[in-house]
Amino acid sequence: MKSFIRQEIALPVGLLTLLFFKTLGSDLLTEATPLAVYLPVSLALLAIVTWAIFSVVRHSDALAIKLGEPFGTLILTLSVISLEVVMISSVMLTGDPNPTMARDTMFAVVMLVTNGLVGFTLLFGGWRYHTQNFNLDGVKSYLVAIIPLALLCLVLPNFTQGGTLGSMSSPMSWMLIIISVLLYGVFLLIQTRSHSHFFVDSDHEDHEEHHGILRSNVYHTLLLLAYLV
Repeated sequence: MKSFIRQEIALPVGLLTLLFFKTLGSDLLTEATPLAVYLPVSLALLAIVTWAIFSVVRHSDALAIKLGEPFGTLILTLSVISLEVVMISSVMLTGDPNPTMARDTMFAVVMLVTNGLVGFTLLFGGWRYHTQNFNLDGVKSYLVAIIPLALLCLVLPNFTQGGTLGSMSSPMSWMLIIISVLLYGVFLLIQTRSHSHFFVDSDHEDHEEHHGILRSNVYHTLLLLAYLV
């Protein structure tokens, strides 16, 4: 029990923080809050949220190792997407209405991942391992899915007539929803069935490295969902 509490201390801290800001601390982050209070409280919240996010990654990574590829990557992907949806929705529920905020935020995410995250991965991976192996077929499969989705959903609305700049009419919104679902459905079929060997290492072996204790699938699933909350 002590080892569980020590390893999962981020969960009660996060839940207590959530409870506090839903009750007693609901007025701590308003426009009237002094900067001397607003800044440290915001930094503390950022630290706790980041702590919980790394716990989400830890448990999803454990499930990924136990279930193997390609389902491991799928679990990690869905976990990260869930975090993005929750954070974007939280931002959209506060402040003035901004219909294009979600799309602009996702555009920023795509830019940060394809440039910043991949760049840091190549830099630090090369620094530590000198030569890195990757599956070129998997890279091409991801790009074939990401590029059309990014262009259709993030760029195209700026060049169409749907009201204000960047907004979309209802028919266009439904068209993009259907196209996105179909395209991602085909990608999932390739990832999990027909070409699953594209999504393992370049030598078609599934090598994993985990620095925590691997427990049952139920254990990691329940804690993953709890940290997502």
